[in-house]
Amino acid sequence: MDDNRRSFFRVSMRLAEARATGISEGRASRFIIRLIDLSAGGSLILSPRSLKVSDAVRLHLPSAPGHDAIDLPGRIVRTELIGKEWRVAVQFTSLSDADRDRIVRRVMYEELRQGVVAAGVSSSSG
Repeated sequence: MDDNRRSFFRVSMRLAEARATGISEGRASRFIIRLIDLSAGGSLILSPRSLKVSDAVRLHLPSAPGHDAIDLPGRIVRTELIGKEWRVAVQFTSLSDADRDRIVRRVMYEELRQGVVAAGVSSSSG
């Protein structure tokens, strides 16, 4: 299997907390989620609420140093119950080129930040 089959580079978000608005059967609800990973094409999240495939969702990513908060519209493409939470795959929809660029920059920031943290851990332990 090709590990690089995705259209966009994906970075681990280390279960960072974010907010989501789920829209199902005409009803919207806001709740806290944890981000498993992020790419310019979508995100894998842990949700305390059940979401259905094809439901609309909006992820509200918090700001990070040098990066504004961003709202990302998407739709649910896969769900799986893991213990008491749902692992949910979100595909981003209707993103402008500017929003997609903002996500790419955020992914690059997270990758660099995690690399610096990992390098600091390994250099301080040796």
